[in-house]
This record gives sequence, C-alpha cells and structure tokens, in this order.
Amino acid sequence: MKFLSPGRWRRVGAVGALSALIAVTLGAGAASAQSTPPTRDEALAAIAHARADTYTYNQAHIRSDLAIVEAYVNSTGGTTPPPAASKALSTNPTCTVLDADRVRVDWVTGSDDLSGLIGWQVSRNGTDDFGTGTWTSEGLAPAVRSWTFNSLVAEQTYTFSVIPAQVGGITRTCTASTGGGITTPPTTTPGGGTGGTGTAAATQNWGNPVWTDEFNTMAGWEAYNDPGSQHGVRKPENCVIVSGVLEARAESNRETCGMASTAHRGQLYGRWEARVKSVGSGWKTLQILWPDSDVWPRDGERDWQEHTAGSSCFEGFIHYPNHDPQVQWQVPGTGAMCPSGGTSTWHNIAVEFTSSTIKFWVDGVAGPTKQCDADLCQGGPYHPTIQVDDQGSGNGNTATLYVDYLKFYNL
Repeated sequence: MKFLSPGRWRRVGAVGALSALIAVTLGAGAASAQSTPPTRDEALAAIAHARADTYTYNQAHIRSDLAIVEAYVNSTGGTTPPPAASKALSTNPTCTVLDADRVRVDWVTGSDDLSGLIGWQVSRNGTDDFGTGTWTSEGLAPAVRSWTFNSLVAEQTYTFSVIPAQVGGITRTCTASTGGGITTPPTTTPGGGTGGTGTAAATQNWGNPVWTDEFNTMAGWEAYNDPGSQHGVRKPENCVIVSGVLEARAESNRETCGMASTAHRGQLYGRWEARVKSVGSGWKTLQILWPDSDVWPRDGERDWQEHTAGSSCFEGFIHYPNHDPQVQWQVPGTGAMCPSGGTSTWHNIAVEFTSSTIKFWVDGVAGPTKQCDADLCQGGPYHPTIQVDDQGSGNGNTATLYVDYLKFYNL
C-alpha cells in the first residue's frame, strides 16, 4: 500500500539577496545606535550571522547584524573591511560521475582562509528528472566537503558550484556530463530469454489510449520522501528516469522508490497497460490504483501488479473496500501470468476494471477473470502509483522495477 509523504522545501538565492541588502545599508550611511565602535572581527562575525539568518528569513536579526557592520564602517571613515588575501576555496571542486543520474562534487580547503566561514551552499544549473530547474541547497555545515546530486538527466552536461558562506568568499565550479543509460526497452535481455511484444490493446481492439506516460521525465509524478515507511526508506532519488525508462530502485540498506501520479486521478473503471520488467530478489514490485481520498481501507486498493522482483509469474491483490480487517482477492500467478522468461524480461501486463468484472492480460494473452462479488469493484476513485516494497525480505537484497510506459484506455 502507499504511504503519504511530506513535501520538499527548497530555497534559492538567499546569499545573493543578502549581499544586495548589505550594499544598500552601507551606502545609506545612517547613524548607528551603538556607542562603542565594533572591531573588524565583530563586523565580520555580524555579516556571517546575517548570512545564516537569510536561511530562516529572520529580518530582526539581519537588521541588528547590519547595524554592527554600519557602525564599523562609520568608525573607519566609510571604508568596508578589507578582504582577506585568500578565501575558503582557492581551487575548483572535483566532479565525479557516479552513474547515469548522479554526480558527486568534492572540495578541499587546504591552507585557504576559513575566517568567518559559517558553512556552504552547493548548486547546479540545468533541469533534473523531476523537471526542477536551477537548484541551490540550503546551508551546509562548515565541516562538509562533499555533496552528491541525484535524479539528474542522463547524458546531460551540468555545471556545479560550491559557494562559501563567508565575507568575500569566492564561488568555485566544476562541470560534468552524466553517463549514458539503457536504450528503449529491447525484446531480448542480456541474460537471454525473449520478452513479449503483444498487447491487450491490440488483441482486444481498445483503440487509442486516453493518456500515455512514456517516462521521459518525472513530470506528473510525486516521488515519496518518507523515511518512516514500514515498506522501506522512501527516497525520491531512488526513482530515476534513464533514456525514457523509469527505474524504481531498491537497495540493500532498505532505501527504495515509491511514487504517485498527480496528473491522472479520478479513475474508477477503465483499462491500464504497462510494459515492465523486474530484476533482483527479496523486494515486491507493485503497480497500484490507490484511492484519491487516501482513506484506506475504506476506499479500497487495487494492486494489479504485485510480485517478487525477478519471479516467474505476475500476480496481484485486489482489496475489497470497507473491510477492516482487510479482505482481498489474490490474482493467481498461473497460465498467461507466467510468460516465457518470467518477470525479469520485458512483458506487457494489462488489466480491465468494470462495475462487474476484472480481467488480466500478459502480452495480449488472456489471463484470470474475476466476477465482482460484494463491493470488490467499488471504492475509489483512484490514481496510479508505482512502488518497490520491503514486505519482510528486502533488507540485504536489491531490486529494480523498470517501466517503459503506462497507458490508460476508456471502456
């Protein structure tokens, strides 16, 4: 099942805004209420504190710090504190490409001047897999010397910056190109075994889809950020787009991917078809229709693909609404649900929900059909989610669910 995730906060440009504010304040030359002129070190410390306060937008503290700076300037005849000969970074950082969507930036200070340093910011240009443009971190601790940028677009060139939060600090940069990724899903996999190419849309004459997600970006999806989930440590960076394929990655330390559609909601009946494969062990790979209300189990849950990564057969669990303890129908992993090569090769799995029946297909071949009893086909409305879950055997194992596309058709 899906668990709600908190939002992510980002703030950009605080240091630049502060620099402009300092310039305006110093130029005004207003009288200071401070009776004893501060020392140069006190003025530097005040500027450092004001920079820190921009991260919380504490305007009262900023005004107090600027008054100290102003008093020092007035006591020295209107000249600003002289800059140090060198600042926290006298050499450029190093960019290391980790894989198709991650770059690590490392920096050293050596004998550089660290006076007044209260921390760092890191930034990048370009756009990531979530569609977020130029991005700058919040304040990092002074001891930090490395940062990994995740969820980057494969085969793209980025410029990464390290910004010292320090008077006169010099921003340094490095440039790197992310690695290449896999191509459009092939019908054969490196380990042998032929994937399926047929579709239910073709064999059942469904016509054109109402919508299609080809996973060229993460637009229209929210990746969960939920370290407390019972199904693993949900991290957005584990949901990755590589060359038009979603990779939902689960790691041996229980870090995993979960994501929900924000673009396609309000669906009760219809047809869904996805081209997928999974590799690894221990983890459950799922495609779910989750209630828009987030009220569970009252409004039901349709896990129309739920099986252990790399297993021989596709399975699923359709939860009856309004039942607590939960009652569910297990989609049997038999017949067409066990295609050649198993779930570790590419196959097209499809489901149709009507008010009276549930039907499955794999590669266009009919699988189980269930006549709806009680309120099995009620609940909702729903939206798609994609997850890799630890249901007791994920720790110490790794798995990846690959999704080439997801399509929706009207009845």
